[in-house]
Amino acid sequence: MEVEVKVARGAASLYVASVVSLVLNTAYFVVLTNVLTAPLVGLVSLLNLLVLAGVTVASLSLPAVGAVGGATPPAVTRFIAEYMKGGRGRGARRVFFASILIAATISISIAAFLSVPSVSNSISFPFSSQPVVFAAIDTVILAIAQVGAFSMIGAGRATRAGIVLAIGALVRYSAASLLLVLGWGPSGVFIGFSAGDLVLAMSSIFLALRWIPSSGEQRVDGRAVTAYMVSVLASSLIGYGVSQTDRLLAFLQRGFSDLALYNAASVGAAVAAFAPAAVTNVLVPILSSLREEDYPQKREILKNYTRYVSLVSFPMGFGLAAIAPSILRLFGENYAAGTPIIAVIGISISLTAVSSVYSSSLLASGKTYKFLVGNCIGLVSLVTVSFVLVPIAGLLGVALARACMFIVAAVAFALFVRAMGEFVIDLRGYLKALASSAVTGGVVYALLTLASATLVHTRIGVVILGIGLIPVGIILYLLTMKLLRAFSERDMEFAEQLLPKSFSRVVRLARRFLL
Repeated sequence: MEVEVKVARGAASLYVASVVSLVLNTAYFVVLTNVLTAPLVGLVSLLNLLVLAGVTVASLSLPAVGAVGGATPPAVTRFIAEYMKGGRGRGARRVFFASILIAATISISIAAFLSVPSVSNSISFPFSSQPVVFAAIDTVILAIAQVGAFSMIGAGRATRAGIVLAIGALVRYSAASLLLVLGWGPSGVFIGFSAGDLVLAMSSIFLALRWIPSSGEQRVDGRAVTAYMVSVLASSLIGYGVSQTDRLLAFLQRGFSDLALYNAASVGAAVAAFAPAAVTNVLVPILSSLREEDYPQKREILKNYTRYVSLVSFPMGFGLAAIAPSILRLFGENYAAGTPIIAVIGISISLTAVSSVYSSSLLASGKTYKFLVGNCIGLVSLVTVSFVLVPIAGLLGVALARACMFIVAAVAFALFVRAMGEFVIDLRGYLKALASSAVTGGVVYALLTLASATLVHTRIGVVILGIGLIPVGIILYLLTMKLLRAFSERDMEFAEQLLPKSFSRVVRLARRFLL
């Protein structure tokens, strides 16, 4: 259980960092949508897509926090962990510095291209091209920062990485919001982002170098590292397509204004993806450090995490769908039209969250090509279904296509790990979490709808009502889980080891009331 607790602490830290980032991002987005017009919000959303694309290519991975979709831990995450355990600290440092150099070289080249006047003008037309230049600068800073954050995870400091990521997000979104209020417009957004990402870059690189040993062998398996980098780059690009193509389709087919609406809904739905992404980023280095004789332990870890990720993702997905009509009104009354989009994306992510465990197994076993193939199949299904449904259902068609993509990719990952003899699932835990979450989501949505129709009629009142129903949903979820006898003594023992000793009383109460 010691290894499972270590994974859980790291995953919990990254999950909390993602939630903190989401809360701050939501607050910033409220400012953004109330200060700028919908077309300008759409421009900022488009530039965010370009920044994420540049960072994905430069850092050979999707961002550690904030990306929607399958996580793709880069070489520093896997090989720093492997080399440190094998007594090759200097080799781990060589992988770290090589990754920093690659990220800097590629991101600077991308930024230079985006800053060419003809390119920046075509991207931002009919608006000013200045925001494109500032977005290009942020691409360089964020790419280097991601390498630093992933290196901390590889060095076994995922908990500290989560703290640093949260601090960076705080500076990032606070500065962007302040500059928006001061009238700096879209340019101010990316100046603020650059400030927060610079804090993340400096702190993560400093801490990574502090924890990666400067002693030991310096030997690096160049072919293995290069092959992994190439495979993960391809997987990351597919992962980018998996996580962002729906937004691009919304923009290409519907324009800046509808992109703003779709982006607001899909960003809100991202909370359901935080748990599986955090699990993947932490499981990969842990599983990579296990040896062949640890195979039984590996299977047990994988099975237990299909349970843990389900217990978190299901209530998140269904709960988010239930209160979506309230939360979206934070951005303005017209954004409430995105409620079905949040419901479809959030629930589909929670249904397929266990695939994060299977993708972790593939990446840790060096089967990155299978991870790539699974995501490719999912991406093809997204584009195909989207082009069929968008003319019929509009933006909801894009969301349905994305749900189809999640399901197809999850099935592919499950088949791949089954061929490896590593397909495991806590089916009872999965089904009980699904049933409890569905009941809870339905009740909360009914309460919100009834209260909105009879008691609360103002925009701010509906928002407060939705937030107030969150603790009601948590209590209801726990009660239904108790009725289904979904929690076990092992869960409580795991919680005791995971949480600080100051929470021992909470665990005792949980054992008393939930078992």
